[in-house]
Amino acid sequence: MKTCSQCGASNPADTPTCSACGGSLTTEKAPPAAAKTSRRAIASLVCGMLVIFLPLAIAASEAAGLPGTISAGIFVLIPLAAITAIVLGHLASTKIRRSAGRLTGAGVSLAGLILAYIGVPLLIAAVIVPCVRRSPMALNESSAFGSLRQIDTACTEYSAKHKGYPSSLAALGSHNHGNVDHQVDVSLDPQLASGTKSGYAFVYKAFDTDSDGAFDTYTVLAAPLTPGATGIRYFFTDQTGVIRAGLNETVSANSLPIS
Repeated sequence: MKTCSQCGASNPADTPTCSACGGSLTTEKAPPAAAKTSRRAIASLVCGMLVIFLPLAIAASEAAGLPGTISAGIFVLIPLAAITAIVLGHLASTKIRRSAGRLTGAGVSLAGLILAYIGVPLLIAAVIVPCVRRSPMALNESSAFGSLRQIDTACTEYSAKHKGYPSSLAALGSHNHGNVDHQVDVSLDPQLASGTKSGYAFVYKAFDTDSDGAFDTYTVLAAPLTPGATGIRYFFTDQTGVIRAGLNETVSANSLPIS
């Protein structure tokens, strides 16, 4: 027996219409709902694309001369985007498999995962490569600092003996120890006395400010032979013995001291 949903009358099971009100007794099935693309899959793809394109944004910001804080801020976003893409991608893939066709986007989540996993080694390389490059430069910069300290000490002892500073670094070389006029207790090794050592060039200038025939002041600029390869920082010292540093050749007595 079939009960009419409109009037409640009972009808034989094989009757297509209600004998009382004429209403249809056939139950129509609702069409299946359309499958939806997983939002997590879409989010995974977006984050994966960020992992690939954010390094390009860093390169563009550096090329445009924008502050380093901008590049650093963008760099921090890369691991966050990679982790998010991986987590959302796996969650989306699992939910899509269990949805029995109600969710789509398996390919989208897979693409997000691939981009994220490609970006991880690129991120690691972006961290390691600058550190590897920076290590020799740090050693050169440390050596340049020590060389300037040696020059200051040698100049001070030279001045105490000769009532004036030397005219050049060559005058402080160890080969001059046989010459009584140039003998000093602390000498420079031949390489430093020649003006270059450990990737740095040392430019020494002496001045006779009171025109009495003796050099009473001097300056030394230490510059990387190949900026960005043998060193980044420039160093400066003078008769005060204070060593200063900067990121270009304009480093001078007005620059920030580091000793």
